[in-house]
Amino acid sequence: MADKDTKFIDSKDVIRTQDGKIDLFQTILARKDPTAQIPVFADHSQPTATSVVAVTNPSTNPDATKADASFSSSGSSPSWRSTHVASAKTSASASAEATKSSPYATDASAVTTTTTSTAGKAAAPTKPAARKMLWSAVFVEYCKDPLTIPDNIRYWHDDDHIIIKDAYAKAKVHMLVLPRKPMDKVTDLVGDAGIRTVEELVRVAATLLNTLKAENPYLDFKTGFHAIPSMSQLHLHVISQDFCSPCMKKATHWNSFNTGFFIPPDEVIKTIREKGSFEKTTDELNKYGSMKKAVMVCNQCSQVMKTIPMLNHHLNEHFTQKVKALKKQ
Repeated sequence: MADKDTKFIDSKDVIRTQDGKIDLFQTILARKDPTAQIPVFADHSQPTATSVVAVTNPSTNPDATKADASFSSSGSSPSWRSTHVASAKTSASASAEATKSSPYATDASAVTTTTTSTAGKAAAPTKPAARKMLWSAVFVEYCKDPLTIPDNIRYWHDDDHIIIKDAYAKAKVHMLVLPRKPMDKVTDLVGDAGIRTVEELVRVAATLLNTLKAENPYLDFKTGFHAIPSMSQLHLHVISQDFCSPCMKKATHWNSFNTGFFIPPDEVIKTIREKGSFEKTTDELNKYGSMKKAVMVCNQCSQVMKTIPMLNHHLNEHFTQKVKALKKQ
């Protein structure tokens, strides 16, 4: 339960998409108090009747059809089909019920209630603590219910995997492939099951890459896991190697993709086959952590970069030169 000094994002400050869904990332970016817990959406209104105050979301659709996760092909070049979600009108009661189960709406247990005493007088309202959702666990909720994924990052899903756009892309193209089965991080992978998990992620990523490469002929890509991820739920990065992005703001951002901290899938599979798992000791994890503090070195010419602005300018020059050279061919 939150203590009395805990600050929350108020329900009136929650930003929603045009279809009424909560836009988690925009809400966080726009919050007035940077110390407010996220993403906790607390309804501070008081009840006006002796009944449960329902918190409804008119866009919630519990009867939405299952997303179309099939592939389509044009000639010999396969392409990725984006997720389609059918929309339908729901009754107020159905909408309220669906909202209670939504991971980003106020939890049903946190709805303000009033009770009537035996004397017929309304007792004081009670308000249990609001449900908390840790920012680092948002991927877990996406995998449970892909329909909760914000529209601006939703890409594709089927029964076993989801693909989303990284909300803070560190390159021109930055995608994430996740297994829907609960699985925290790469160092938890064990045995044949762990190998199969990585192989399936690679298979899905390979199909995705076919489309990304066709759409972005000037970009090269790589895939990998962070040794110590900041987000719960295993995810494979599929990222272009230009690293031209306004979200590339820190040396740790750069080094997390351009040192041994970024682990290729083949290395994970090889290690599990040799040792039975990808589990790491405390010393090994500390070594990985130190890699994020290393000197920044350009991934294309090995020049040492002293500052992020210098790195960003340098990377943009590389990309411009590369595009010009390819256009001349």
